[in-house]
Amino acid sequence: MECFATPAIVLKRIPYGDADLIVTFWSLERGKTTLIAKGAKNSRKRFAGVLEPFTVLHILGKPGKGLPLLLEAQALETFPEIRSHVMKTAIASYWAEIVLLWMEADHPQKRVYDLMAAMLQELNRFQGSLELLNMYFQIHFLELCGLGPDFFHCIHCRNEIAANGRPVHGMDLARGGFLCSECAPAPYGSGDLSAQTIRLFQWMRRVDWDRAIRLRVPAASMREGERFLETFLSYHLGREFQSLGVLRQLRQIPAAQSGTGAASGAVSTAGGNRPAKTIPGGCGCPSTSGF
Repeated sequence: MECFATPAIVLKRIPYGDADLIVTFWSLERGKTTLIAKGAKNSRKRFAGVLEPFTVLHILGKPGKGLPLLLEAQALETFPEIRSHVMKTAIASYWAEIVLLWMEADHPQKRVYDLMAAMLQELNRFQGSLELLNMYFQIHFLELCGLGPDFFHCIHCRNEIAANGRPVHGMDLARGGFLCSECAPAPYGSGDLSAQTIRLFQWMRRVDWDRAIRLRVPAASMREGERFLETFLSYHLGREFQSLGVLRQLRQIPAAQSGTGAASGAVSTAGGNRPAKTIPGGCGCPSTSGF
């Protein structure tokens, strides 16, 4: 039986017996794949310290009688800044759970792998708004999986939404779209979303992270955006994500303790030396006609 090798991100590991670990990876070449690492709990050479969640590895495996065997694992990225920061750890755990529960086994998707690897690198070094980074990952993950909501048109009348500055009166989760205030005169489904939040979604959907990072976003829009995306993902998965419980608890901790950034007012999303800027359009986002 031939061995296989691939870059891979650790999604989950569980003990098996006295010495082994069962490890699930999101890999570039094989998609979601689960292997057994024999003797990994006592290993001081082959697997010492590398089979930690969201570590990026180069793995070597071999088909076995049951689960494939993990023969070697070489760390490529360990992300020490994520592991030393409680909020970053919670966000990375949420992303890992999304991929673990959403993606099918043995169905590789290179663009999803590239997105997760790039966002983990950004999360590791980022000093700005972690909430915005988390929303960016969710929006683009959904888009790559073919379930991205239509942030631009009412699902009933197909008119542009948020262009008139009116709130969106709800979200039809099953159909994956919004209802404008004309088609739903009263709040419907998940309730109102402000025009500012819709413009934020539209902007983040259309730009890369280096442009999205430069926005200043009202805290109210940040909270609305988080709530909507988490509800949407949980609805289509058919269950609540366990990691969301920890993430939501941490959001109640003052920013100075959890390192989440500003807690009220406009949130500056720029990190490092990249300056934040407010873009005309209500929430720091341009109108949909500006692209």
